[in-house]
Amino acid sequence: MEIDQALQDVQLIKDMLRLARVRASGGAPFFVLWGAVWFVGYLLPWLGVPGAWIGPMWLALDLVGALGSILISLRFYRHRGPLPHLARQWYWSALIFFGFAVGAASLFGTTSSHAAWALFIWPLAIGAWYMLGGILFESRLFLLLGIWIGVLSVAIPLLPMVLAVQQALMGVFGGGALLASGLSLLHVAGHE
Repeated sequence: MEIDQALQDVQLIKDMLRLARVRASGGAPFFVLWGAVWFVGYLLPWLGVPGAWIGPMWLALDLVGALGSILISLRFYRHRGPLPHLARQWYWSALIFFGFAVGAASLFGTTSSHAAWALFIWPLAIGAWYMLGGILFESRLFLLLGIWIGVLSVAIPLLPMVLAVQQALMGVFGGGALLASGLSLLHVAGHE
């Protein structure tokens, strides 16, 4: 009898781990999408895109990201049902961080001496948002990703390099971290 109970307990633990991995992989498409947006957007100056085109191209990339996020959310909802209450609150909290980023960027203004800092305010807010998610959901991935993006956002503008190279570094290391996180989650889910 004890052996049967132990086998059932082991199977229950395996099922719980499988379910946790599948649920965690739900964020993978968002990571891949926004990692690609950051990667392309931050590389625009380094690729030689004229300055007058960068703002509209970022706007287009953000619109693609927003539309893609909506489509991913709708697909998620159809397949897995509504998000838990805490997850919905966390997503809505993104508006606070967005407001922070817009406010901080407007305070920095558009002068060239402040332009580098303004470009790194948004990733700093996103990093803080991921750290909050890591704490709320007890997710090591979110916490570490948030810390990484936050450190990049503060450290890269301090590097003695031209702004285009600083932005390229943010694209490669920030966007690359988002992409790698999403692809690793997809890999984990693919093994189920």
